Amino acid sequence: MEAEKILGIYLSKDKADVVSVSVDGRKVSLDASFVAADEQQDDENVFQHLSNRIAQLCNEKNITFSQVAVSIDCSMFMQHTIHSDFKDLRQIKQTIRFDAEEVLATDVSELAIAFRVISSDENGSKLLVFTAQRKMLSDILKSLQSNNIDPVTVEPDITSLSRFIDCNMELPEDKNTLVCILSERVAYFTIYSKSKELLVVRSFLIEPSQNREKLLNKEIALSKALVEMSEPVGAVKVFDSSGLLEPGWSGGKSAAIESVDLAASVATEPEAGSVSGNIVEQCIAFGSARALLARQETVNFRSDFSPYMGKKMRVRKAIKVLTVSLSILLIALGIYMQIQIYKENKPGRLLRQKFAKDYSVVMSGDSLPGNFKRADDRLRREINRIRSLKRGEISAKGEIPISRKLTFILKAFNKCAKKTDLNIRTISITERSIRITGDTDDRSKTIQLRKAIESVNLKILQETLEDKAGRGEFIITISGESKI
Repeated sequence: MEAEKILGIYLSKDKADVVSVSVDGRKVSLDASFVAADEQQDDENVFQHLSNRIAQLCNEKNITFSQVAVSIDCSMFMQHTIHSDFKDLRQIKQTIRFDAEEVLATDVSELAIAFRVISSDENGSKLLVFTAQRKMLSDILKSLQSNNIDPVTVEPDITSLSRFIDCNMELPEDKNTLVCILSERVAYFTIYSKSKELLVVRSFLIEPSQNREKLLNKEIALSKALVEMSEPVGAVKVFDSSGLLEPGWSGGKSAAIESVDLAASVATEPEAGSVSGNIVEQCIAFGSARALLARQETVNFRSDFSPYMGKKMRVRKAIKVLTVSLSILLIALGIYMQIQIYKENKPGRLLRQKFAKDYSVVMSGDSLPGNFKRADDRLRREINRIRSLKRGEISAKGEIPISRKLTFILKAFNKCAKKTDLNIRTISITERSIRITGDTDDRSKTIQLRKAIESVNLKILQETLEDKAGRGEFIITISGESKI
């Protein structure tokens, strides 16, 4: 299985530190790193220029990735400690904006808010809250997305660095530990409990020329004072990117202070070479990439103002491609089946074509009906007609001969003469019809006569029935056509 590639970006207002991280099972390693600077020095479009440069360098270095995580510099956001009356995370999310607006005493509608729960008790929760301008974050997202770089998370630099420390640095298990990391222009202070629970998170800008020893003496004491624990901080780990601290510096404090090699904490593949740029900023970028591997909830600005839709879009795209593929497959299958059916029906079509010619000849030029049953019925009627013609029962035109008509009429009379007391007065014969006048015992007997005439396949065209002198008189006109 191919290792997953993740791009971690630490973004400031003048440059971007980028790392490419490989994830193969539980193994996480750094493949490549570089620094992208705004060469055009355009403050209005700085994020667009940086995004373009990141995409360009990724292309030049053949860096591919499936996911992206971004950390933003501490100059782009503000940090606050806020109390919430709730312990449930869902309720905190629903009320965080109201709590932030009350504490900041300002309208937060233009701000994106992200937070982390520091501690909870029966009185509620202590929250570490970060706020950033929505417009600035939108500009960052649009610039990156224009280069097909869509970050899953956008979080503060201090949370990315604390994640890196937690995952890559060995901390004492028997004491609370303060980790102090100084980059060229930012100071980061984090305090971890024995169980590696993050208790304090601080970051602020510093001057490159500032005295690092005085800064550390002051801020270490202040950071320790922020911790409300039964046991004080027992270990301090310090890294200074400037290298100006004297070897073995202890700050004159009783707590053990240990210098750490931050670069050694990065698991770098041999072929990746050394880390490019400032090691602290590269570690922050590394920590941001790890956000996509961590199971805990991240401090993500995107969750507040522009939730990441990349995974859903990929699923929708995959479904769309699958749907199109299935449609094409079904169409191809349908065409294949039609061809097979066409081949199977070919003998039947040839037989039908031959039968159609014979049918047309037999039926005097009539075309073959689409339904074979109709054709069979017509042929049977034609056979019966020919047989009747042969027996002399009908003429060539399909009419019953006069002699045959009289035979049928006499047959009908014999059927009902006694029952109806039939009396025939006249029988008039023409080429098209036979007119019979007479009377019966009553009208009901005349109706019996009609039924007898119809039973011998003669068609009654017209009739007149009257009751006179106690008799049922009638005038019946019979057609010469046969029902055969």
